[in-house]
Amino acid sequence: MPAAIMMHGRGCVRKPRRCRTAVVGGRRLIRQAVTTLLQTRHLVVEGSWRNARDMQCESTPPRRLDVLTLLLEEPGLLGGIRPPSQAQAQSPPIVAILVNARLDDLRDAMHGGVRGILTTDDCGSDLVKALKVVAGGGIYMGSQAGALISDSLSQTRKAKAPRLCANPLSQRELQVLALLCQGMSAKQAASKLTVSRKTIENHRYNIYRKCNVDNLACLMRHAIANKLVELDLVTP
Repeated sequence: MPAAIMMHGRGCVRKPRRCRTAVVGGRRLIRQAVTTLLQTRHLVVEGSWRNARDMQCESTPPRRLDVLTLLLEEPGLLGGIRPPSQAQAQSPPIVAILVNARLDDLRDAMHGGVRGILTTDDCGSDLVKALKVVAGGGIYMGSQAGALISDSLSQTRKAKAPRLCANPLSQRELQVLALLCQGMSAKQAASKLTVSRKTIENHRYNIYRKCNVDNLACLMRHAIANKLVELDLVTP
């Protein structure tokens, strides 16, 4: 996120700008509770709405958000939030809270490209951390959401073997994959492996192509399903 500049003495110090979000979905009482929680943790909440239509019909639309907080309770809510594919680059990333902790909601969230997933059993500090991680370009999986994935994978393995990548990943690609699943950006992964950012971006492109995915959330699910990374690497 951009930083504000604060004058101090003869020089100036960059003061990080507070993360901006909006709360959409869920019942009013839950929205109000989440809004109050985030405000007490010094996040800026630009507004709260029951659904995407209410938010879009607002006479004064919210200012540009760093991340959107979505209370995923009603089927189809994610579809109303997601803009057309050509506009997704300008839309804020999403952190979804699964109100009912249903596996179908988790799958919808991951297929929809949601970059942060929690349930109502997670703590307030987990939500704040998820919003900041996702706003910074990372991904975040709460412990309860991770448990749902683990249970789902156990059932899937009993039914059929997981689908492997069409082409095996190289050792370096596996290293990059693990770092991406931990929420690292290309720049952070490059620093960790002492290579250029362009090199990491090339590895990421090849990983996506080999695993036949087009976003980090789907990549993470694919990696866990095929035991390309350990589950504890992608849960806090």
